[in-house]
Amino acid sequence: MALLAEYIREQAGVFHIIGGGFDTIHVDEVPVAANLALLYFLSFSDDEVAQAHRVEVSLRKGEQLLFQTQNDLTPQRAADLPPDWRVRGQVNLNFGVLLPEFGEYAFDLRVGGDLLKTMNLRVVQPN
Repeated sequence: MALLAEYIREQAGVFHIIGGGFDTIHVDEVPVAANLALLYFLSFSDDEVAQAHRVEVSLRKGEQLLFQTQNDLTPQRAADLPPDWRVRGQVNLNFGVLLPEFGEYAFDLRVGGDLLKTMNLRVVQPN
């Protein structure tokens, strides 16, 4: 699961989301500086737990790379997790980015180099 928002804050395992769930930004002119947040959850089997997984998030317009971040996520099985449950890992990113023109953009989520999800974003003029 992944969600695009204006801002996301985590406190004690609960995510507080402001302006979440959109795929279109309405602006009068470009370029525009946008504060964005991305929350995503990953699910791991027991044989994937306790090892680092390289996670990469990028924002692009066509082939132009506008934002990219990488980190290692090492999921751990909690002692009280039921044995048949998969282990969940989550990442919350808040960042600012310059969106240079109107049109379509895409967030790519990769784990271990494999593309898991693409989330679309549009920048358009108000009607």
